[in-house]
Amino acid sequence: MNNGTVTFKNLPWLPPMTVSSGETKLDFLKRVEIAAGLSMSKTGPPTYQLEKHV
Repeated sequence: MNNGTVTFKNLPWLPPMTVSSGETKLDFLKRVEIAAGLSMSKTGPPTYQLEKHV
């Protein structure tokens, strides 16, 4: 995944999650699931905010 932050509109209490450099989508989603205590199938679609490429 590209570096940036991801927010979930239906989880307003969850702060934007930063994507770590070199992190795979699966690893990121597992980390979000652990942080939120939810199954990713229940989080709804994410909104990605990616850093500009230089």
